[in-house]
Amino acid sequence: MAGFKQNTGDCDPNYSGACVPIARDVDCAGGSGNGPAYVSGPVYVIGKDIYDLDRDGDGIGCQS
Repeated sequence: MAGFKQNTGDCDPNYSGACVPIARDVDCAGGSGNGPAYVSGPVYVIGKDIYDLDRDGDGIGCQS
């Protein structure tokens, strides 16, 4: 997606727009998930949605 910075460092390369940490499980901040890691969105799925952050399949996870 044009205009979105690719993640680097300890961020999962399957997502862009926000740093999704590499962890056993990541959930959307403020949601009903139990972590242990959280991310505030929106996040754009640019690979595989391994943490199931994009529940509705539109390519954007952790939408308000």
